[in-house]
Amino acid sequence: MVTTVDWTMAVSLGIALACASCSARGIGEAGPSGTTDLPPSAGTTGGGSVGTTTDSNTTVADSSSAESSAGLPGTDDTGPGRLGRCGREQVIPLPPVDCTGVDGVFVGDIGIGVGGDDPAILEGIARVEGGIDIFDSTVVDVNFMACVREVTGRVVFLGNAELVDVGGLWSLETIGTDFIFAENESLVVFDGLPNLAMVNDDIVFHDNESLEVIAGLQSLVHIEGDLTIQGNPVLTSIEGIAGLMVIHGVLAVTANPLLCADAISCVTESIVDPPTPPPDWPDYPDC
Repeated sequence: MVTTVDWTMAVSLGIALACASCSARGIGEAGPSGTTDLPPSAGTTGGGSVGTTTDSNTTVADSSSAESSAGLPGTDDTGPGRLGRCGREQVIPLPPVDCTGVDGVFVGDIGIGVGGDDPAILEGIARVEGGIDIFDSTVVDVNFMACVREVTGRVVFLGNAELVDVGGLWSLETIGTDFIFAENESLVVFDGLPNLAMVNDDIVFHDNESLEVIAGLQSLVHIEGDLTIQGNPVLTSIEGIAGLMVIHGVLAVTANPLLCADAISCVTESIVDPPTPPPDWPDYPDC
């Protein structure tokens, strides 16, 4: 039975979750994101146009982004990467491609999948003024997104059966609304989005049948909406997001049968906003 609580319960729920058989007790209910109900935006380029900009905000990310977390609690300024709350180094990988001089802007939504846009539409693009949906596609990697730094709308990966590599999400620093990763059956390790520090709405990992580790999102400190990690049957680690400090929505971790309380506490112990859980959250037995 899943008990609904405010996300702040998660701060100590990592200590109190029952997982005698390494079956994680749900932390709240799944957020209202409605992962599989999102309509794909195939071909809805909205009159999209490609251009360039000289605005300094479109400067392509480089390896210095790896240092953006310096000074945060739990970081190690002397080593090559952040030191996660669970004691493992949070290394920012090298960029997959050289994006020097890439400053193109695409205006409109992009839908890559059956009957949708060609991935080449993102060649030379650093900013998308709209959303990106990649759905029911045959892509095996997302290197075509390797120079995209900002998406003002949502970024959705839904039902991509052959996707095995998300390293091409290296440059993405800003997502305007949601990031949703659902029903992608082949990816084992999610190691993308190492330079994303904040999401303005929800982050969802939902029903990814081969996903074992969420190792990306090393720079993430702030989620304005919900964090939902649900229905991932072989997920054992979410340590990549161990630097998370602020959630203004609900933290919902449920139906991940191999994700134990100690793995969840690697994330919850670093949350500082709000500083204390509400007085009415329930008592959970120790593991």
